[in-house]
Amino acid sequence: MPTELPPDYVEKVQRVFTEARQQFAHALKPLRWQLNVTLWFLLPSLALSTAAGAFLIGVNLPVAGGIGSTASLAALFGLLQRAWRLGKDQVILELIPQCYETLFALCSSAEEFRLVFNAMLDEFVALRKHLRG
Repeated sequence: MPTELPPDYVEKVQRVFTEARQQFAHALKPLRWQLNVTLWFLLPSLALSTAAGAFLIGVNLPVAGGIGSTASLAALFGLLQRAWRLGKDQVILELIPQCYETLFALCSSAEEFRLVFNAMLDEFVALRKHLRG
């Protein structure tokens, strides 16, 4: 038998969710900046250095060109992997609040609010453990 919920439980849950949504938005700002820097500045510069390495190979400096091209390609693949991870993190940070906002809007009783709120807390704890580990 469920325990009786306080009369202001729904309002408290909504306040906590609003604060959590603001914290997610705050966490997204530096993530978006990192993703923009990675995609729009670093990747084109690496492409240029790879092209420069290929040019050096073409003008009969194969060792310098080969070293430059190989190093550029290695850095390029590392940055592409980082951009992929940053993009994935950004999607997660945008989807979690939207998902729970929808669920809270569909709740019709305080008991449903409690179930959704507990699920949200469990997901936040799991996300925090994942980010630390």
